[in-house]
Amino acid sequence: MTLTDSLPNLLLFWEHDQLLGDVLTPQTSALTPAKLLLVKQVRMFAGYTTISDIVTADGLCIRKEAWDLSESRDSYCLHPYNWPSTPPRLTAKHKQVWQLGLFQALLQSHTVLRRLQRPLGQWQRTPHRWPWHYDRQLDQVLHLHTHHRSTLYQTVYYKRQGLQRRYYPSHTEPQSSTVAHLQLATIQNTPGLHITLVCHTEITSAPLETDSASLGSSPSGSSPLSLDIPRNLEEALQALPAERHWMVEDLQHCDAGLNLLEALTTSGTAIACSDGSYYYLRISTSAFTLQGSTDEGRIDAVNQIPGDDADDQTSYRAELGGICGIFSVLEALLLAYPHIRTLQLSIIISLDNASAINICQHSHPPRPDQPCYDLLLDIFYRLKALPIQVTWHSKVEGHMKEKGKIMDRWAVHYAKNQRVLEVFKYIL
Repeated sequence: MTLTDSLPNLLLFWEHDQLLGDVLTPQTSALTPAKLLLVKQVRMFAGYTTISDIVTADGLCIRKEAWDLSESRDSYCLHPYNWPSTPPRLTAKHKQVWQLGLFQALLQSHTVLRRLQRPLGQWQRTPHRWPWHYDRQLDQVLHLHTHHRSTLYQTVYYKRQGLQRRYYPSHTEPQSSTVAHLQLATIQNTPGLHITLVCHTEITSAPLETDSASLGSSPSGSSPLSLDIPRNLEEALQALPAERHWMVEDLQHCDAGLNLLEALTTSGTAIACSDGSYYYLRISTSAFTLQGSTDEGRIDAVNQIPGDDADDQTSYRAELGGICGIFSVLEALLLAYPHIRTLQLSIIISLDNASAINICQHSHPPRPDQPCYDLLLDIFYRLKALPIQVTWHSKVEGHMKEKGKIMDRWAVHYAKNQRVLEVFKYIL
């Protein structure tokens, strides 16, 4: 006689992982029974069982696709079970209640990009079904997937020179058996063929396991990530929280920010200028410049602003994204050169959007119903935390050269940023 346990084995993968059914309750989420039923339908439809199924690889944030329910079923799910009674489709009401429940039960009150109240800590098990991996040796992203339900393939994404986190598909091949050096990764799909690498992490304590149903072998245990103090501007940018990495791309500088550093310590000599752009492809980007009293040692960078392509992207959001990028460069300088925190620091920031300038000078937090609330909230609290006196320059008049007007230094920087954005547009 054979006894078979037909109940699923719902494993927890993180140190602080939990079943979503235990997290989203009337006590923790303040949802009514009727709304909790909608949440249950979402979990069954998407295949979400534990918090592990909806978070980034570093266990710090809820993934964008899990938050807005835009990914296909089981894209990231770590448990191979098919749940019964799934609804045929999800409605806008499902999405609204799902996000409300997650926000009240799991997220920080002043979060930007869905940061958890309690990070999940260390991986306790190897998530064999995790589909995205990062090859640190080759600086490539690999997507593991099956073909015709049996053969396992990997699509390799490579990085073009100059773009820090943007990867493009190269080729698809049978999955390699040599994956011990791979790290877990979280990506974000963007318009076009490329993807953006959100974060990647090693599993330092999870044991190696054999699982014939898994998506490939697991990364091996390895030494913990280095906690060394950043030695330069680029290392400091990478040391910032993962949800801020999108804010600075294609960084260009020649002296690791030392000239800007000197200018910051002399009141009124450090300046920053940003220009945002919105394209018909529903993409918002910004280019920004930080420098001292001269162009020597100028720092230039660009970024692509996250958000729902259909509803969120605007020229106004692009301008706010430029401000976020400027703040990230300043925070990285403070991280790389902590001794300057004791000095009196000052910078002047200029935009060509009066609405963005005005909203950034408000003394109270933004309202949740305001457009671009996520970026405004980020700007508000980072501005309060910066040990730097920020002065906002009046709106820069755009396209002064085309109008035949005399260009001041702000107009010159604005024109440079416009040219950078034109180049960046064709790279996307």
